[in-house]
Amino acid sequence: MRPDIAFALSQITTFSACPEDQHVQALKHICVYLNSTWKLWLAYGTSTTADTDKSNVSIGYSDADGMSNPDQRSVSGYIYMINQGAVSWSSKQQTIVTLSTTEAKYNALTHAAKEGIWIRSFISKIFSRKASPMLLYTDNKEAASIAYRDKFHTRTKHINIKFHFI
Repeated sequence: MRPDIAFALSQITTFSACPEDQHVQALKHICVYLNSTWKLWLAYGTSTTADTDKSNVSIGYSDADGMSNPDQRSVSGYIYMINQGAVSWSSKQQTIVTLSTTEAKYNALTHAAKEGIWIRSFISKIFSRKASPMLLYTDNKEAASIAYRDKFHTRTKHINIKFHFI
């Protein structure tokens, strides 16, 4: 699936069992968009650095929408780039109901980190050398703070231990 339609398709597929007119119209809109952009493709640049240890660095971006769905489950998304090209992306509804935007974004960050670790392992196997450290960004200071400090306090102690993976 193309990264530019990942979110739209993840939203439409939730209504695939019983679509209404608005869902069919949204799907037609996606098809029109695809028809008008069929000549576009993913492009991968080359590393601009002579240092081979810094080439093929995976850079990830993670986000969550903060419980905008009627069932109060957030949608998580991430994308990983290598040499200016997208190599992995996801847009999925979270399986749990979170109590805050920070928790939703921390959950998304955890799933993105797991994918980043897999990408790093894959790169090291392909290039037969130790992969460069990955970079993972989020737009939520509180979620980043939880990940960096690994400290728990009354506002975050309810977060499931499996999300403290990062």
